[in-house]
Amino acid sequence: MVQLLFLTGSAAQAGLVGSAGLLTTLACRLPAGVVAARFSRRTLLVVCDAARLAAYLALAGAVLAGVANLAMILTVTVLGAAANAVFGTAEHAAVRNLVPANSSRPRSPATRPGPTAPSSPARRWGACSSGWVAPCRSSATR
Repeated sequence: MVQLLFLTGSAAQAGLVGSAGLLTTLACRLPAGVVAARFSRRTLLVVCDAARLAAYLALAGAVLAGVANLAMILTVTVLGAAANAVFGTAEHAAVRNLVPANSSRPRSPATRPGPTAPSSPARRWGACSSGWVAPCRSSATR
């Protein structure tokens, strides 16, 4: 978008390119899930990266040659947004396959039971809020 704004000086065209990218991502997110479920995630990640690289290199070449225009920038934006949607979905699904669900990962402090749970004002005052005199001393504040 910055290239387009620099080339034409038109904020409306830059907004058009940004909106096209967002709408493409929105339209491709659900089909990307189907694609990520049916095909090899590793292959999808490589193909999406290669497509984005080719598109961005072509745009860079066109800008350096002075032949970049709105249609080319719009095409690269739409292609990049579609590849981002597929890449993000495949990446998220691939990470889930790498770490087994029953692994012995350490739990975050917020989900640990007992005195290691984080202390908060709501916890300290919640049990005694009907007393109005002084806060209780609960196990969370000891």
